[in-house]
Amino acid sequence: MKNILKLLCNILPLIVISLQGCQKEDDVDDSRFGCYINGVKWGPYSNDFKFNPVRADRVTWSGGTTLLIAAHNQENKTEMVAFVLKDFVGEPKTYKLDLPSSSHGLVTLKDYTEYETDLSNIGQVDVVKIDTVKKQISGNFSFSAKMKNSNAFLKVNKGYFNVTYKVYYQ
Repeated sequence: MKNILKLLCNILPLIVISLQGCQKEDDVDDSRFGCYINGVKWGPYSNDFKFNPVRADRVTWSGGTTLLIAAHNQENKTEMVAFVLKDFVGEPKTYKLDLPSSSHGLVTLKDYTEYETDLSNIGQVDVVKIDTVKKQISGNFSFSAKMKNSNAFLKVNKGYFNVTYKVYYQ
C-alpha cells in the first residue's frame, strides 16, 4: 500500500504537468472564422455561453438576396469583423467588396471606431462551397478598410469562414 501511495505521489504531479501542456494557447474559436488584421491573428470569442460569436444570415427580399457574416470578439480591441454580400446568388463565386452601398467589408473596434471598404479600399470574398440543404457556406476573404472621417486604414487578410447560416424572407 505504501508503495502504491509513493508511486501515486510521484506520478500524479507528472501527469498534471503534462496535461497543462495540452491546453490551448488562447480561447479564440478559430475553427469557423478567422483572419489577420494588420498582420495579427484575430478570431471570434465569447465568454457568454448564450452568445454565438459568429453569425451568418441569408436574407431574401423583393430586391434580391443578401448574405451577412459577422464575427465578434469580446476580449479583443477589435470587436467585430464582418462583410455583406448584396446580390448573393447562392453558389460559389467571387464577390468584390468596394462600396458601402453594395457588397462591403467592415471592422469595428471596442471604442466604436469603424473601418469600411470604399472605392479606394477594396477587397473580395471567395465563396468556395455552399450547401443549401445543410445551410453551410465556406470560403476566404481579404480587404482593406478606411476609418470613417479619417485617412487611417487597416488590412484584413488570410480570412476564412466555414459557417452555418440562417435563412430569412422579407
